[in-house]
Amino acid sequence: MQRLLEWDHQLFLWLNQDWLIPGMDSLVPFLSKFGWVFAVFLLFIVWNSIKNLKRFGRTVIMLVLVGSAADNLNHFIAKPSFERKRPEFALESVQLRTHSHSSFSFPSSHATTAFAVAQFLVGIVPQFKLLFYTSAAGVAYSRVYSGVHFPSDVFAGAMWGALIGWLGFLLLRKIEKWMFQY
Repeated sequence: MQRLLEWDHQLFLWLNQDWLIPGMDSLVPFLSKFGWVFAVFLLFIVWNSIKNLKRFGRTVIMLVLVGSAADNLNHFIAKPSFERKRPEFALESVQLRTHSHSSFSFPSSHATTAFAVAQFLVGIVPQFKLLFYTSAAGVAYSRVYSGVHFPSDVFAGAMWGALIGWLGFLLLRKIEKWMFQY
């Protein structure tokens, strides 16, 4: 376990300090806040793909519930269960490119929410999966680059979020099957 933590720290330092991308410092705040924004932005794609107003309404409601559930489950249950310190408090010489955070680090709430929404939308309109997953990965990467999460935080958040998103999609399908035969 200690070896995995060391590898995680080394990968973090490489992504946070050594693998710098020109212009990324100005893009990171946008990517970090993109979790909910990309969901709303991509609703246009869902709208065009579904072409059924009633179904679109149910999808939007479930999308908001999935995103909220992912964020709240992560913030109030997962993070307090692990109590992992953020990189700025666990390591020296972290390049913090955003404001300091007081909550725990593992798993990343941004990554959890972004991947929950992405996975849910992939279930609805799978032809846009590359766009959804790439957007969510951008959110996750921005959290490491900005210095507030370790790579394992965003990886675990991505897996946790994808599970929540998939369960939300399955629940929507069950609801549609049971109550809204069309």
